[in-house]
Amino acid sequence: MIVSKTLRHRTLSTTANIYSHLTRQAAREAVDAIARILDSAELALHTTQRANQLITQFRDHLTKRQRRTHRERPAHAPIPL
Repeated sequence: MIVSKTLRHRTLSTTANIYSHLTRQAAREAVDAIARILDSAELALHTTQRANQLITQFRDHLTKRQRRTHRERPAHAPIPL
């Protein structure tokens, strides 16, 4: 209504008819921007989850290796150089 009066249109429908395509375009651009942000966030989440999975696997591997090494070598045996 304020826009209509500012532009000196007699009716609100005149303003809506003239400028409604701009509203649709702005809505489309907003939806596209949100989609890009969500896609980026999803990719970051998957990347983080994969990195955490690899870290966990590596940590588990090291832990198993340490247990195996401690079992194979008696506590009083010297550490080989």
